[in-house]
Amino acid sequence: MSTKMFLAALVGGVVSFFGGWLVFGILLQPYYEANTVYYEGLMRGENEMRLHGVAIAQLCFSGLLAYIFDRWANIRSFGPGFMGGLIVMGLATAGYDLQMWSWMNMMPFKAIVVDIIANAIFGGIVGGVVAWVLGRGKSA
Repeated sequence: MSTKMFLAALVGGVVSFFGGWLVFGILLQPYYEANTVYYEGLMRGENEMRLHGVAIAQLCFSGLLAYIFDRWANIRSFGPGFMGGLIVMGLATAGYDLQMWSWMNMMPFKAIVVDIIANAIFGGIVGGVVAWVLGRGKSA
């Protein structure tokens, strides 16, 4: 992984971590709460959350986008990065959510659709940032 790719993944991970807190932790939280089948022990309490795990996950997602954009697609600006992130994260979320929906009774299908759309758009924003960072300055 080049320095520029690492920097793009890092910046994307920070944007994803804090943006995810805003979008999924605040704005969409009431919707998810109303559409999730809860049982004892499902959710960790605020003092039990593993934020380091969330941070690492966001670095992995943004690292995936940085790798794809840098090595395979040569995406270096916000617009194409948005579309790339939208497609990659939309498909990844759809695959994961539909598989979980098939096995578990945790969310109704309409909530799965909302989750896929929200994650696709969010992935587009992170993808745009990652591509923008890759396109800044000299080529690595």
